[in-house]
Amino acid sequence: MIYTAEGGWFELRVDLPSHASEAVSELLFGLGSCGLQERAGSTCAKTGLTAYFSVERDSGCVVSGLWSGLHALKGDLRNVRVEMAEVASEDWASSWKSRFKPVYPVPSIVVCPPWERVDDPEGGFSLVIEPKTAFGTGQHETTRLALKMMHDVVKPGDVVLDVGTGSGILSLAAARLGAARVTGIDTDGLAVENARANLRLNGISGNVAFSMGTLEGITGEFDVVVANIDAPALVRMLPALPSRLATQGNLILGGVQVQEQSELLRAVRAAGLRVKEVVAQNGWLGIRAA
Repeated sequence: MIYTAEGGWFELRVDLPSHASEAVSELLFGLGSCGLQERAGSTCAKTGLTAYFSVERDSGCVVSGLWSGLHALKGDLRNVRVEMAEVASEDWASSWKSRFKPVYPVPSIVVCPPWERVDDPEGGFSLVIEPKTAFGTGQHETTRLALKMMHDVVKPGDVVLDVGTGSGILSLAAARLGAARVTGIDTDGLAVENARANLRLNGISGNVAFSMGTLEGITGEFDVVVANIDAPALVRMLPALPSRLATQGNLILGGVQVQEQSELLRAVRAAGLRVKEVVAQNGWLGIRAA
């Protein structure tokens, strides 16, 4: 059903296989979405996306563009559900912003949006993240698991690489944990812009650098490498990761669903790494290897 509101906004809710969430997020922004939230899907194997559009956008064109893009992805469209709903103009800002609340991945770290800043936890720090086009607001299990593992292993003076940095949240956390130098890379230019904006929001300078690029363009060794992407991308990337790890270094992997655990762990071991820790949360995994 297509909704036409008299001024205001409409939201498009998409329930889809989790492995396609990043590609569909980019598709929704390309169709003109001005805000997007990732949430739990109808099953542990799915992700829910809620995208917001001004009613100045033709909702029929948005829907047809979405389905055309989904067909181009060549996935199983039987596993995709799309719904639309009207959002009153006066409720838009509060409706969207209310979905982003401060979260505590560990007691000493809090992640909050700019409009709801909170005090630093005792003995810890806060990260201010502007929800934009890039993944990583602290709301999703994969980000929280990666933050928890980083809290356990990043030491003052470490050199850290963040592959697929998204909003830059993990790079910023590494800097707050005392890393001497942090490199965040992403293949999405909008993500890099978002990460740099969040860098300024947090008043961090000097030891964090964001740029467009891939793992192949990175040289040197790192005490901690974190990659919170998705399982297929991690499997492709794993053979090249050990050469980026310093002796006694730690590799933190996220974006892995529980049903993908066996395949991912095989790839970790095939790359010559040892699995040190696997943590599960609501159907998602954080994996640490060395």
